[in-house]
Amino acid sequence: MFLNINKMEKKRYLPKLDLIKHDFVMVYWVDIESDSNWRDIDDLITDELPICISSGWLIKKDNKVTRLASDFNIDSDGKIKDIGNTTIIPTCVIQKIIKIKL
Repeated sequence: MFLNINKMEKKRYLPKLDLIKHDFVMVYWVDIESDSNWRDIDDLITDELPICISSGWLIKKDNKVTRLASDFNIDSDGKIKDIGNTTIIPTCVIQKIIKIKL
């Protein structure tokens, strides 16, 4: 059985993005590299650390960590109730943060 979204009983409240008090960002950060294989020492000397990209709502940033949440839901008053898909990145490994205008 398929849900016919055209016949839903009433429209749900959709929050305005300007009600969200956090910036949406893209964070470039350096990750740890590990390899458990036997390999030539010269390969280790030339290896580079991978750059990762995470995106989400910037919940808090300080000298120690940067906290992102990619998902949230709202209560009946239009306030953020729960957050999900959270990421905590050590601030010292962040290369760049770009604010995304939505």
